[in-house]
Amino acid sequence: MPATGTDLLATSGGELDLGLFPGDTLATLTTKLNTWVAAGLVLYPTSDASAREYGYVKAYSAAIALRASEAASQTLKTGESISYTGEQLLALERLLARHEAELDALVPGTSDGTSTLTGSRFVRHVVEW
Repeated sequence: MPATGTDLLATSGGELDLGLFPGDTLATLTTKLNTWVAAGLVLYPTSDASAREYGYVKAYSAAIALRASEAASQTLKTGESISYTGEQLLALERLLARHEAELDALVPGTSDGTSTLTGSRFVRHVVEW
C-alpha cells in the first residue's frame, strides 16, 4: 500500500502530533500530510520511505515557519493559551535536520544535498536565540 500522510501521525505509529499545528483539526492536518506525502510520491515514485521522509521534512518546515511567524505566547480561538521557547524551536530544527538527512540518504544524489532525481536542493532552517 502506498505511503499516506496518516502514516506520519503518532496515532498511526508515526511521530507527528496534532499539537505541532495549533488551531488545526485532525482532518485539516491529515489533509496537509496527505498532500505532502503525495508530492513525495511524485518526486520519488519508487520509494514509499522517501515519500514519508519528504512528508516529515515538509511538516517540520511548516511547524517551524508557523512558530517563527507568530508571537511566542498567544491565545487560540478555542481559548487555549500556548507559548513557545527557543529550545522548542531548536528541537523542531533538529527533527527537521534528521529527516532531511534520512531523505538525503534514501535519494541518490551528491553530497551537497542536490538530488539527481529532482534537481532540488534542501535548505536547512537555522534558528538562533
